[in-house]
This record gives sequence, C-alpha cells and structure tokens, in this order.
Amino acid sequence: GYSFYKTSPEQASRCTALALRCGIRHFDVATLYGSNAQVGSTLQTYLNKGLSGLDYSLEKPEVLDYLDSTAQIGYQHASSSRTISSSINSGVDTTKSKFAPPPEGSAGRRGRR
Repeated sequence: GYSFYKTSPEQASRCTALALRCGIRHFDVATLYGSNAQVGSTLQTYLNKGLSGLDYSLEKPEVLDYLDSTAQIGYQHASSSRTISSSINSGVDTTKSKFAPPPEGSAGRRGRR
C-alpha cells in the first residue's frame, strides 16, 4: 500500500497516479494528512477513465518504465501466490514448490519475546 503521511497535498495527486500505475491499490489516508481531496479526485478519475485518464506528462520516461516493470513483477507474484493457494486448496503436493523453505532454525515471532 501507500501512505500519504508526510506527503504534501501539492504532491498527493501525482503520488496517487504513480502508485496506481505501479499496481498499488491500497491507500492510507487520514484527515490529519490534509490530502484527501487530491487523492479522492485522482481515484475518481482512475475509476472513470482508467490509467489512461491520469496525467503522467511531467514524469520522466525512465521513471514510468521502472514503474511499469515493478507492476509486472507484482502481477507475476500475485499470480504465483494464487497458483500456490489453489494447489493447497485442491490437495496437490506443494512440498516441491519453487519457493525456498524458511531458513533452518527460524524462530519467527516466538524468538522475539
């Protein structure tokens, strides 16, 4: 997700558009941040017109290329996660998964108490 804490209202629309472009769909907004109107306006444009309705004219092409590649990685990860979930739900043996097991001796949260 993306948090608008410490994002100026002047930058909120731009940040919302860029976050949407790279695949982010969860936004942390609060009245205290002072950017709800700008975020809401950009989200409404996105809902009405899609990504093509958002203004990226001030962005450098290399920034947009990077965001697009980041979005593709996120989509690939989400697709892999859905495949693993459906395999688990269907009873398929996932012990030979392409994902690495947790590190040996990993205690997780138990070790931090």
